[in-house]
Amino acid sequence: MTKVNKDYIVGLDIGTDSCGWVATDKKNNILKLQGKTAIGSRLFEEGHSAADRRTFRGTRRRLNRRKWRLKFLEEIFDPYMTKVDPYFFARLRESGLSPKDSTKNTQAIIFPTPKDDSDFYYKYHTIYHLRQALMSEDKKFDLREIYLAIHHIVKYRGNFLQNTPVKSFNASKINVKKTIKALNQLYAGSSNENQIELNIENTSKIEDIIRSKTTFKMDKAKQISKLLAMSSENKDINKQNRNIAKQITNAILGYKTQFETILSKKIDKNDKATWEFKLSDADVDDKLAILLPDLNQSEQGIIDEIKQLFSAVTLSDIVDEGKTLSESMIRKYNDHKKDLKLLKDVVRSQKDKDKAKRLSLAYDLYVNNQHGKLLEAKKAFKVMDKDKFYKIVKNNVDDSESAKTILKEIELDSFMPKQRTNQNGVIPYQLHQIELDKIIKNQSKYYPFLAEKNPVIDHQKQAPYKLDELVRFRVPYYVGPMITATDQEKTSGKNFAWMIRKEQGQITPWNFEQKVDRMASANKFIKRMTTKDTYLLGEDVLPANSLLYQKFTVLNELNNIRINNHRISVDVKQDVYKNLFKKYKTISSNKLSNYLKNNYNLKFVKITGLSDKSNNSKFNSSLATYYQLKHLNILGDKIDDPNYQKDLEHIIEWSTVFEDKSIYAAKLKTIDWLNVEQIKALSNLRYQGWGRLSHKLLTGLHDKNGQNIMEKLWDSQKNFMQIVKEPDFKAAIEKENQSVVKATDTEDILADAYTSPANKKAIRQVIRVADDIVKAASGKAPSQFAIEFARESEKNPKLSQIRGSKLRKSYEKVFENSANKLVDVSLKEELDNSIKSRKLVRDKYFLYFMQGGRDAYTGERINIDEVDTKYQIDHILPQSFIKDDSFNNRVLTLAKINNEKSDRLPFNYSNRPADKGRLGMTMHQMWHEWLESGLISKYKYRNLILDPNQVSKYQKSGFINRQLVETSQIIKLVATILQAKYPDSEIIVVKAGYNHALRDRLNLYKNREVNDYHHAIDAYLTTICGNFLYQVYPDLRPFFVYGQFKKFSSNPDLEKQALKKHKKFDFIWPLLKKKDAPEEIHQFKMGPVVFHKHEDIFNKLRRAYTFKYMLVSREVTTRDQEMFKMTLYPRADHDIKKSRKLIPKSKNMPTNIYGGYTSNSDAYMALVKIKKERSFIYKIIGVPMRALSKLKLAKKQGKYDQVLKDVLTPIIMLDKNGKTKRGIEEFRILKGKIPYKQIVLDDEKKFMLGSSTYVYNAKQLTLSNETMRIVTNNFTTKDDRSNLLNQAYDEILEKVDKYLPLYDINSFRNKLHKGKDKFSKLNIKEKEATLVEILNGLHDNSVMGKLKNIGFSTAFGQMQIPSGITLSPNAKLIYQSPTGLFEKRVKISEL
Repeated sequence: MTKVNKDYIVGLDIGTDSCGWVATDKKNNILKLQGKTAIGSRLFEEGHSAADRRTFRGTRRRLNRRKWRLKFLEEIFDPYMTKVDPYFFARLRESGLSPKDSTKNTQAIIFPTPKDDSDFYYKYHTIYHLRQALMSEDKKFDLREIYLAIHHIVKYRGNFLQNTPVKSFNASKINVKKTIKALNQLYAGSSNENQIELNIENTSKIEDIIRSKTTFKMDKAKQISKLLAMSSENKDINKQNRNIAKQITNAILGYKTQFETILSKKIDKNDKATWEFKLSDADVDDKLAILLPDLNQSEQGIIDEIKQLFSAVTLSDIVDEGKTLSESMIRKYNDHKKDLKLLKDVVRSQKDKDKAKRLSLAYDLYVNNQHGKLLEAKKAFKVMDKDKFYKIVKNNVDDSESAKTILKEIELDSFMPKQRTNQNGVIPYQLHQIELDKIIKNQSKYYPFLAEKNPVIDHQKQAPYKLDELVRFRVPYYVGPMITATDQEKTSGKNFAWMIRKEQGQITPWNFEQKVDRMASANKFIKRMTTKDTYLLGEDVLPANSLLYQKFTVLNELNNIRINNHRISVDVKQDVYKNLFKKYKTISSNKLSNYLKNNYNLKFVKITGLSDKSNNSKFNSSLATYYQLKHLNILGDKIDDPNYQKDLEHIIEWSTVFEDKSIYAAKLKTIDWLNVEQIKALSNLRYQGWGRLSHKLLTGLHDKNGQNIMEKLWDSQKNFMQIVKEPDFKAAIEKENQSVVKATDTEDILADAYTSPANKKAIRQVIRVADDIVKAASGKAPSQFAIEFARESEKNPKLSQIRGSKLRKSYEKVFENSANKLVDVSLKEELDNSIKSRKLVRDKYFLYFMQGGRDAYTGERINIDEVDTKYQIDHILPQSFIKDDSFNNRVLTLAKINNEKSDRLPFNYSNRPADKGRLGMTMHQMWHEWLESGLISKYKYRNLILDPNQVSKYQKSGFINRQLVETSQIIKLVATILQAKYPDSEIIVVKAGYNHALRDRLNLYKNREVNDYHHAIDAYLTTICGNFLYQVYPDLRPFFVYGQFKKFSSNPDLEKQALKKHKKFDFIWPLLKKKDAPEEIHQFKMGPVVFHKHEDIFNKLRRAYTFKYMLVSREVTTRDQEMFKMTLYPRADHDIKKSRKLIPKSKNMPTNIYGGYTSNSDAYMALVKIKKERSFIYKIIGVPMRALSKLKLAKKQGKYDQVLKDVLTPIIMLDKNGKTKRGIEEFRILKGKIPYKQIVLDDEKKFMLGSSTYVYNAKQLTLSNETMRIVTNNFTTKDDRSNLLNQAYDEILEKVDKYLPLYDINSFRNKLHKGKDKFSKLNIKEKEATLVEILNGLHDNSVMGKLKNIGFSTAFGQMQIPSGITLSPNAKLIYQSPTGLFEKRVKISEL
């Protein structure tokens, strides 16, 4: 350990997959810790959401529960089946085995002989034929036949989306009137400016059209659409209604639907794929899952109603009116058989043999015909759904009578129906139970055990038989996996279960209520499901429909609006809240405008600042829940009585959490003042969605006057963000969070934190790095942490379209005013061209169009061809005044004007005539027009008109906050945790822009492809900026030192004094200034000298930038998720691609019979020493994922090495044919668990293990400052770019020759030499792109470079050793602490 006597600073640059770090003294000297220079980078894989894992887990759970139900079915039948056929179940278990499988004991399945089976299949062509016979024929059936039918019913029991009792269920019922009525109510609550309404008078006609078997599907769509649309005298409303009616019709008939039209959403054309799809798509649930979270409750309700009607329409197509499900499926079978004869006739009559063949192949793939030419069909068409099949048939039939019949059936959507389709997902369990009950009634006279009464007495009315429970019972979602958390921890080490038992013993569908505590499990589920507050750690958020939360959203939006350019007064706001929001479900801007005119004698009302930015026509917030409960007329005055608010909030929370009416109703019964009628009415309410703030945040924290946030929203004009940033509330939030952190483990804090998985993982790594530095400093904590969160600006490939779409909307607003000369009509065409050519990616062109093609300071038109040559980007508020590089502080202006303006503010131009008077307005007025049309933001407008002599204390406070206060939630969370762990350390929070500005000032070029040292340099920049602010501006520390804002709240005069001192707000300007910049930097103002600019800052930064070596540590990982790639491929003779290497899908299922998965995944690796006849070799071997559970169990039993040897023996000792490899005698495991990214040093080669056959470079490349300038494209106009790029290539090649012998794999070094001539002949753009690819391939990670243009056939950096990685006896395994300050090297020959 290194003894550190003086105070020191730790700098942390936090990214989602990296943490740069440094330890310095107060004069910015980098410390030596453990004999190493204390600066480096920690690299790790970005954290990801568990959504995919949850999906797989959910699917696995669903399949396991199906097996669970079928096991009970077998147990019920077993005693009676044994008397009839003792080997029946044994044969069934072999039914999945192929006839080619030598382990198969019998060729029959259902009956003892193949002949009996054949007779059975001849008699009952499908399972539905058997089910129908069992229901309708009055005779004793074979028990095996009864079991097969019931097995099919239990296995494919249908969905649980409908609550209609079984006895009154009608599959052909389509209630269009109910749906239209519900949609109209939902549309009425959507507050669309043009009220949407569907015609409810034609619903019976619509139902007749839907049921019609003689109307073409396309004609149905046209007729229904026409009947749905409500006509209006207003042309715009007429058009809107027709479009919405058309899209709703498309949705219910299974056509592709524009859901954005249904919901009147304006979307970017790039988002069309998200919004437009069919409800009949196989992945429709995934598509809706993406869409629904961003919709409000009314919009979600609209989608849900349409989906329900689609399901009813689809179900009516599947089940014929008055028929059973089985009868309808038999009709499909017969229709298909008839249509197949027609198709065969057409194939025979088609003279064009290619078309005839296409028809045959299309059919084979459509029905997955194993006896046809399926492989050839897959090659020709890949996949085949009904729409594609219909299209191919239409394009390839002749003009025969059979063909005409086929085409007519296609138009009717009735050609070649199949029994098994993804549309069967709409079949409800009731249909299957109806058939089960009929089978039991018909056959129980011969087999009485079938009619055993349902032991669950409460269910007997709807499910009279014990067997019914296997169809209708489902484990409630709020119970989750049927294992307690304790048992799960013991058996698998996992901890995501939450079920609570009443008593021990096996759980069955018939004793579930006795064994499982529903209510306790449900309560635990609430805690798991509720998300956490954005500000307060661990606090549950309120439901989105909470009375309190909706009051918050309404007051916050009211406090954001402006009426005639003035904030709404407190009195008017309270009046509007009481007399508008509490009386109407939704409020439009017109409604508020009329109210103000009528009640406040205003002739003109202009409302701005609404949350709905698209058309500013409505409030996004409302008191919808209050309105609904008030108008139910069942709660009376209790809805307004404060004594009942807590119970009402519980009711809303339970409704949000529990979809299950029974548990919701049970919860309601716990509220003693609710009567039966009220419970019944309330149990029909269904709320969805969660807010982002907690009850405690809104009402539990108070300022020095004793007011909470809700009271401040009510009594003041401040919005939520203004209130929550007040020193009193910031201090209260910090105090609450600190108390939570001190009492809670870091992992528990992160589990509850409202932040992404990527941020949570980053925080874990940051804490590990901080702890490691403190450990290296002999346990002495730093006096300060300087932290910054790196926001990487990713290049969005759609940036040009996104910017263009935004500008188009603004232009439309401008063009609405025909008298407006501000934007020339020709600019629209220029914009379209620039979007296509991706010019808008460049800031200059985006600003050109943002300014309507005019100079920001003169109003004169700009020639687009001169943008690059004559115009410059200027900072509105100069850098000496404030550090702000956002678009809100940048404009495009003539270079000459920019030079004249220098460090002055544009306020001086505000009264000048725009465009030399041609526009008929001043520059101030032109800027205001830009604001009104949405071309610029309110913030940018304020910057343009800012008078430097009239800056108020509020503006000063705002400027300082924007420059010094970091609002990022991850930074707040890191600061909170660090403060709790190191209470005596101060946390300095540094804004990311300062690092960037100082890096630019010193030309410290940053290229992420070269190496990973840039994270460390960023941490050093953070430390220097933080230390600079801390020492130069002690009076401003409460703004940037975490927790010190309490000083302002306890002594407001301190803040006033600080604001009074400062007239400029770029606090690191002394470091950025070039002209007349003093060397000595004093404490502000005129205090002692705290730094010498070059000696203490610039020189030290430049020196660190030239370091050839810094510490880089990597997170090593093992895998326990994906066992194989998820696609299951058929055996080789059924596969398009013959060369796939497959892994058996299950034990004793050879791939040459059953096919299998591709790409075995290894959990981790092992190092083994293999003895050959005359030598030893050291080899890395992959440990297969499929052996992981066995190895985990062995580790618990203390048998890990023995079981691992059994797992590795066939891999090492046997060839692919299962024979012993020649020359290998035995092997010894040296290291039984080697993770991915383990560092190995073998002579001069340093690499990471990517797998048992892949290695990645682990040496960092360093380049000269001049070459860094070249590879970062920082050229001057005088530079010979081509020649400089050649020089950069030469330097990189020299470094590879000198330091990277690993690149002899695949002859990469030699190929770089050979490619030099080709590189020199490339053009400049090609050279720049090629250098990036070379750097990608050399970087110490798994990224590879594409260098085909200089002669590489293999991806550069792809270092695969197909025979496996072998190491020399001198190789060393390198183990690093999180910082790399502690390191251990183990020579493998000594293991």
